Amino acid sequence: MPPLRILIVEDIVLTALDLRNSLEKNGYVVTAIARNMEEVRQAVVQTLPDLALIDIILEGSDASGIEIAQYLTELRPIPIIYLTANSEEEQFRKAQLTRPAAYLLKPFRISDVIFNVELAYHNFKAADHDPERHLMLPTNGGLELVDLDEVAYLKAAGAYTEVVLADGTTYLVSSGLGQTGLYFRGANFFRLSRSFVVNIQYIKRVKEGELLLRDGITKISLPDGARKELLNKFTILKTKQPK
Repeated sequence: MPPLRILIVEDIVLTALDLRNSLEKNGYVVTAIARNMEEVRQAVVQTLPDLALIDIILEGSDASGIEIAQYLTELRPIPIIYLTANSEEEQFRKAQLTRPAAYLLKPFRISDVIFNVELAYHNFKAADHDPERHLMLPTNGGLELVDLDEVAYLKAAGAYTEVVLADGTTYLVSSGLGQTGLYFRGANFFRLSRSFVVNIQYIKRVKEGELLLRDGITKISLPDGARKELLNKFTILKTKQPK
């Protein structure tokens, strides 16, 4: 398989050069570093990238990173990873409309960039398996194709995340829950807390301060603030409690 070709769209020169050096050390090909729409247009005439890393706010550019992402994906569908120092909710919502593969806040670790590049591209290539239901997880043995419907919950484990399937199979992913959880945003997944994301299909019972999963064994703490929002995802039969 030829090396992945990556376009960097970043207005801060040092950041762009660090990214290029790190990506090339990991075996990727950086097709170009662009700072604005015009440079992006010139770059894609030479080589169409397989993936793009794009800073959302580009100083001195007549187009935002989001507009550049739209331009690139109209030329050819590719995964987009946004880089930004701004975590404002409005900006995040606008970025979401372009269906990015990931959203990394600066300052980021190069290991996080490499992780998300690999994961984003393999998930993109796995689209034939129905991207709404499948995800590639990096494991010691390579990349494992996982059916999202089989994922019972995610658990934070320091700088890692445990992805636990309904049959008890557990994958340890080398990215924190905040980052890994971005790939589990379908209707069935609910963020309970900083430590847990649960697939509501596997909830058997909701109690005060606790969830019991369908295996009848696994219990997960339910914060008071999350209880009401979680219950809103279900239709609740209204009856009078027996005396």
